[in-house]
Amino acid sequence: MNNYQLSIKTLLVACCLLPVAFWNSPARSEGSLELTANGGDRPFLNYTNDVSGGVPFRTSIKVFARGGEDIDLASSALGFGSAAINYRAPDGASGTFTTGCQIANRTQETSKSYTPCTVMVGAGQEGIWEIDFISPNPTAVGSAAANPTAIAASNNWPTQDSNDGFVTAWDITVTNGGVAQSGRVYANYFPWNMGSNGRSLNSEVVVLTDQGFQYQINLNGIDPFGFIFFANNKGFRDSNSEPIFRSLQFAGSNPGTIPPGFSIHLPSAADTSDDITQKLFINPPDTSMPNSARLPNGTMTFLYQAAIIPSPPSNFQFRGVNGTSGLGLTSPAGGEFTFTNNGTTGTYTIILDLNQNDILGDGNDRILIGRSPSGTNIVTWDGLDSNGDIVPASDVTYKTELVNSYGEVHFPMFDPENNPNGLIIQRLSPTTAPPDPFNIYYDDSNTGTNYTLCASGETGNSTLNCSVGGTPPNPRFSLLGTSSAGGAHSWSSRFGDIRGIDTWVNFPLFPALEGTFAISDGTTTAGSNGNLRIVKRITNITRNGSAIAGVDFSSFVDDSSTTNDNAAGWSSLSPIGIINLPQSTPLTSGDEVEYTLYLLSDGDATLANVNICDPVPQETTFVNDTYGSGRGILLRQGSSEASQTNNALDTDAGKFFTALTPVAIDACPNANNPNGSVVVEGLSLSNTASENVGFVRFRVTVN
Repeated sequence: MNNYQLSIKTLLVACCLLPVAFWNSPARSEGSLELTANGGDRPFLNYTNDVSGGVPFRTSIKVFARGGEDIDLASSALGFGSAAINYRAPDGASGTFTTGCQIANRTQETSKSYTPCTVMVGAGQEGIWEIDFISPNPTAVGSAAANPTAIAASNNWPTQDSNDGFVTAWDITVTNGGVAQSGRVYANYFPWNMGSNGRSLNSEVVVLTDQGFQYQINLNGIDPFGFIFFANNKGFRDSNSEPIFRSLQFAGSNPGTIPPGFSIHLPSAADTSDDITQKLFINPPDTSMPNSARLPNGTMTFLYQAAIIPSPPSNFQFRGVNGTSGLGLTSPAGGEFTFTNNGTTGTYTIILDLNQNDILGDGNDRILIGRSPSGTNIVTWDGLDSNGDIVPASDVTYKTELVNSYGEVHFPMFDPENNPNGLIIQRLSPTTAPPDPFNIYYDDSNTGTNYTLCASGETGNSTLNCSVGGTPPNPRFSLLGTSSAGGAHSWSSRFGDIRGIDTWVNFPLFPALEGTFAISDGTTTAGSNGNLRIVKRITNITRNGSAIAGVDFSSFVDDSSTTNDNAAGWSSLSPIGIINLPQSTPLTSGDEVEYTLYLLSDGDATLANVNICDPVPQETTFVNDTYGSGRGILLRQGSSEASQTNNALDTDAGKFFTALTPVAIDACPNANNPNGSVVVEGLSLSNTASENVGFVRFRVTVN
């Protein structure tokens, strides 16, 4: 008893700041016991001065605790070399254990029969505590520290040694009145050492995102030897810190480094508003935790919150490089997709059915992926298919689809040599279906350049390391998702060596938004001969029946993003008007806004049979009688000008389709027609000077 009392006193003197004790209360594990519960081989917690991919090969385990609770700690390494358990409280207090608290063998680990060291959480100390499980040889670099002897997860382990750079077994348990509080322990990353290759890591953790989404990942037999395991919101990034949505060939010799022009948000670095390391919980997070909590350095970090499913996106449209709505060209190729993200920052996936077989994502179909900030998004398309070929002109429109996703988590793995069984990742929250909660995404393709991945027998430029080779996953990429219920994204023969392999998950909102667009070769536009330029302007605004004051609608305003408005052919009809209303003159309810779509035919032939579609802006209502009863559209063709009826069934060119009336017009970006559309069908326009211009004009009222 005297020795027991003396050891407590010694620790109190050493720690000075926090009450600590040895207790014989029953332990409830959150640590290595859970990480070895699925069989396979044991992951040893590394703690040395080595660095992997820029990340220290050591970590701090985090635990949330409230005042009046106890934190029980234990380690297999205590009593050997420099091993210790260091802890830091949210109020800045700290302490150390160097003796006792030992998990001596597998039997003690599974039966929880070891005696933990206990830290009592005082008043004002609620928040995130940081725990360092120091190895016996923590300052070692490289071979100066011994690797562990690889063992099965269920086997007893060799007694730790003063040269070990790892901790075999460890545990953190929070108790309240002797009752264990599960779901409190997490890490930003785990530096694991398997002891050798040819092993099987079967650990499971639950990922909690800053948006409240939860995913459980089962590593399912991955064979990495030593690696850093973490999760973040972007994976590997380009030079603009935007996600590249693919895996990456590392530069240099094994284990390699992230190549120039690319980066990653390191899990050892502090989060920013845009780059987030997600939390790896040993057990499902305790739902009683607050939304955020204080760290020992005084900053706040996110904790538990229920995931909120945002509203789906809207206003999905396409415009070509020349500014024509719904129409792209072969030269210059491409255009822009636009849509509104009505939630927080997410991820867009736009699929272009370029082989026109009504199966989106196969063959040479193009898939565009990127982050989607809240509000208006503009996605540039270069006019190429997935093979790098220019998409040809076609009399048949191309279909496209937009899906916006949230709660994204990337699992970028550094130098993960083999993954024979694939990963199993399940979304736990939210549980709404669809989509499949086991869907995962990846891209390990070889484009022959830009640090993509080369498999055995393949070639590429100098940025690829084709000497690594290996057997890639099958399929090679899955940008539209594949179920991981039985394991997915597997590779072998050291395909992951000297590489960063990324797998990601998210929550896509369904149903998808659908649209169509046409492609012209410059001599054919929407089924006619010639070339058409369209320039849209605001040409008048009235309030209470009078023109709004302080705005000049009679002058030409150049749009620097396009050359369409200052083409030579406008000499007989300048596209006057404003592009945007000044912020100093905001619109109010009841204001009437006049839009004019100026038309210029400047190709080598007369345009014929052209269809034009312009959706009515959201939060506005089409004015039916601007140019006479039931006549809300004014059409000019050359020197001829005439009002058009709104009736979609009559024979004149102008038509108005009311909101949600399906529009089977190729030029319309959304056949569902959410807010109404102004349509002109069968337009003819000469390419002869002075007769080669025209316009479509209509008005809307601000709701």
